[in-house]
Amino acid sequence: MQETMQDTKTFLTVGEVAQRLNRSEARVYQLLARGVLPSCRVGGRILIPNEAWKAWLDGKVAEATAAVGH
Repeated sequence: MQETMQDTKTFLTVGEVAQRLNRSEARVYQLLARGVLPSCRVGGRILIPNEAWKAWLDGKVAEATAAVGH
């Protein structure tokens, strides 16, 4: 699989995560506030470390796969 520029970025923005989840930025901010998604503050921006995002997403995929018994 070919890596895209987003796959090699160190951090993702809230907007990028919202787009990947097909949710609003407001919903992503809710997830961040509840500690559901990993994040850090850099200057005035909230950023999601790409490696932490991938690990979180892999965990969600594993949960879904286990739920359907595969």
